[in-house]
Amino acid sequence: MLARLYKSYSILDYHRREMNNLSIDDFLSGICTEEIVEAQLPRYRDKEFHHTVKNNFKKLQNALSEYNQSIVALDNNMKNNMLKQEIKIMQDDYQRYDKEEHLELFENRQSYITQELEDLCRTTIKNNSSLQFPSLDMNPADGRFVREGLGADPQYIFTKDAEIKDRVKDKFNEYYANRRLRIYNNLENIPKNQIGFATCINMFEYMPLDPIKEITSKILKLLRPGGKFFFTYNNCEDRVSLELLENGLRSLSTKTITINMLSGLQGYDVVDSGNTDSGAWNWMIVQKPGILTSNKINASSLSIVQKKLD
Repeated sequence: MLARLYKSYSILDYHRREMNNLSIDDFLSGICTEEIVEAQLPRYRDKEFHHTVKNNFKKLQNALSEYNQSIVALDNNMKNNMLKQEIKIMQDDYQRYDKEEHLELFENRQSYITQELEDLCRTTIKNNSSLQFPSLDMNPADGRFVREGLGADPQYIFTKDAEIKDRVKDKFNEYYANRRLRIYNNLENIPKNQIGFATCINMFEYMPLDPIKEITSKILKLLRPGGKFFFTYNNCEDRVSLELLENGLRSLSTKTITINMLSGLQGYDVVDSGNTDSGAWNWMIVQKPGILTSNKINASSLSIVQKKLD
């Protein structure tokens, strides 16, 4: 039943995209048929042919208008059918999430990360990590990105899974794991207004909107003014992402829905967004209003001063 629903939704989306090629621009607006015919009429005794041209041109204008209106009506009908199906799909998303079925695939889904996405994430994390500011990794999973945040101090990790905790700690030597790595199983215990850069990679794709909103709201409180939050999500406005719904693994979401959700939180500005792998993976960077400042000295600004010996 659900497979048929996903398939039907996907077909409707594909047909709506095709509709963009069906409408005809009002090319007649640039044609001066009536003006030319009216200017010629006084010079002709037999005006029948001129009137025929005028009448047919008017019919053509009306036909074009009716055609484009029918395209709009057809598109609205498809849109309404999609909205009805979206409700059913989202209901299924919540049911699967409440049953924690997403956790059963927690490890497996890390294998879906492509090289293009991995390269983007590594570069983004490195470029935004600084010893001046703490960082936060919301979904360490297999720990592939935790070492990219070595530039942050301290490095906060959120996980409720003991195996993931051990896996993350094994990525570092004992000194770093015990001194600069802070692992929490409750976001409420992480210091507020401290984080300079937070990440959540390959998690929101499998969650309905309300849990995403709840997590994002909590991270907003953890970020210091000017702090950024980098996350990936499922954007069904890209056809490739929408097709991934059919296996029931990813949840239904779009860029528009995500931005509207962020606007409702009244604390985030979208500063960058994009996708990899032709739209299979989508990402966004949002920022808490304010200027990112710290009393810590950036390591890059330190210099070694030679001590003069007497």
